[in-house]
Parts: sequence; structure tokens; C-alpha cells
Amino acid sequence: FACEKSGEWEKALHILLLIRQSRVEPNVITFNASMSACARSVKWEKALQILGLLLPSTTESSTITFNALTSAFEKGGRWAQALQLFSVTEHAKVEAGTITFNASISACEKGCHWENALQLSSIMAQSRVAFS
Repeated sequence: FACEKSGEWEKALHILLLIRQSRVEPNVITFNASMSACARSVKWEKALQILGLLLPSTTESSTITFNALTSAFEKGGRWAQALQLFSVTEHAKVEAGTITFNASISACEKGCHWENALQLSSIMAQSRVAFS
């Protein structure tokens, strides 16, 4: 999905909508690539809309789904949303990995919420997730 790498979120959304209109069920890779394109372009609202399309579908979310949305929140300075999403990963039975933790910690740091960043670092260590 070339749009993801170049951050062309408008094209990525257009392709996603065309796939859905053709009555073909997009897979998790399509959703994730679209969300990542939005994250690269600091379009967290659009990434959140894509999650809204994903959840009612039969396609299952993945760690990459949560990483893409967390990165979009981090780039958009939305630390509270990043923390909310982090807490959802447990309920969604998605394993928070290094990228999830790092993006969440970075979002807290950018929002000057160092206490939350320290708490996440502690959880990361307890979870035995590798620091990078």
C-alpha cells in the first residue's frame, strides 16, 4: 500500500472506500495501511474514522491497528486519546508491544504529562516489553 509510505492519506481513504463500495471486505492490512497514512500526515481524526469502519466489520484488529492509531494520536498531540486507546488494548485482547508503548509514552511526553509517561514505562518493564 504505497499511500501508507508516502503519507497520502486522501488517496488511502479513497482506495479504502472504493474497496468497500465494490462489496469486497477489506482486510486488516488495508485498514492498517490507511490508518498509518493518516498517522504520517497527522490526521488522527481520519485514523479514528477508519477504526470506526473496522470495528463493525468482520475484520479483526491487530497490534498494528492499535500502533497506527496510537501513532496518529501521538503525532497529533492527543495524549489523553493515546492513553485511552492503550487501555482498550487489554479488552481487545491485543498485545501492546514496543511501538504501542513508545508512541503512548511519547504522546504523554509531548503533552507534558511525565507522570503518565513514567507509569507507562513501569508497565512496559513489568510486561517485559523491550525498550527501544
